Amino acid sequence: MNFVDYLGTRGVAIVGRENKHYREGWANLLYCPICGTNKGHLGYNIEKQYFNCFSCGWHSLWEILRELFPNENIHDILLEFELYSPLQLVKKAQKQNNLILPAKVGKLLPAHCEYLEHRGFDPNLLVETWGIGGIGIDPANPKFQWRIFVPVADFKGDMVSWTTRAIGRTLPYISAAKNQEVQPIKTLLYGEQYRTFYDTIIVTEGVFDVFNIGVGAVAVFGKAVTPAQRHRISRFARRVICFDNEPDTQEQAKQLCRELSIFSGETLNLCLDAADPGSADKKEIKRLRRLFLE
Repeated sequence: MNFVDYLGTRGVAIVGRENKHYREGWANLLYCPICGTNKGHLGYNIEKQYFNCFSCGWHSLWEILRELFPNENIHDILLEFELYSPLQLVKKAQKQNNLILPAKVGKLLPAHCEYLEHRGFDPNLLVETWGIGGIGIDPANPKFQWRIFVPVADFKGDMVSWTTRAIGRTLPYISAAKNQEVQPIKTLLYGEQYRTFYDTIIVTEGVFDVFNIGVGAVAVFGKAVTPAQRHRISRFARRVICFDNEPDTQEQAKQLCRELSIFSGETLNLCLDAADPGSADKKEIKRLRRLFLE
């Protein structure tokens, strides 16, 4: 069963060749969940794996599937049909003139894997879920040598920025400069593309916090939260702020909770036993997910 057949089994009406909007290489959905037209305007490009509606334009797989199946894990659906790999974001981004990546981004090298395993992570799982890569030796750009490359997507799943994490004793994080990203990283929530509907979100500081907690957590790339990020967080019905447990950082967490309290829904401040979510053990993470995400 292919992806188009799967949509049919889920009750999504697909029009046939008799429809005037039919084109070879496309599958047209009778109904567009974005603009509401029901004339077969929404086409799915089978080869390039995206949607386009004659009425409201281009839409990603994430955008349409989130509308069609709002209470399901869209990530699992796409993986089942091999429609989406985070690594494809990197390959696609390398062809975009307005998104500039470090020159030597490639696969994880043994040194990267050893670093991740030492921190308790499964490198293969991080590659599969988050599309991370590695940067090895780069004499022409030494500040990016021996780093883990982390693509950053918008809520639709399109790569718009990136950050890197050193595996040695050097400046931990270096992110894209303004002229290297499509959208400023501090307007984004890392991991938001994996939320299938706006209910509960766990807000952390960094990407390794998200790696440890898993899908359902997001990161704000540091302690400071910008107004744009606060607005995105406010859209969720329940916001669980889970920052590092340092006293200064907890003061910032409490301030964020106060700022979010004016919005509808619920905001909680949670301080783990571990120093930060990224270093919490599996037992504590399992308890966290059971309380808020499962």
